[in-house]
Amino acid sequence: MTGGDGAREDPLASISLRYQRDADGLRRLEATRRPDGGILIEGQDLGPGVERIFGAGLTGSHLREAGVPVEFCNRIGD
Repeated sequence: MTGGDGAREDPLASISLRYQRDADGLRRLEATRRPDGGILIEGQDLGPGVERIFGAGLTGSHLREAGVPVEFCNRIGD
């Protein structure tokens, strides 16, 4: 398979690890292989289940404590 520029696309470059939507909210997790060989892990946890476990307003404290570089983006609305 090739992309619009004729370059060969890697069908395993991105994979959905989790997509779950229920009464507790939405949990999504994806992994993508970057061109430099690194792996980008992106996720989103929304809803009452998250706040019930971690409390309101938690923004990646556990990952930072483990030394994982974290970028936080918060968007509300359309």
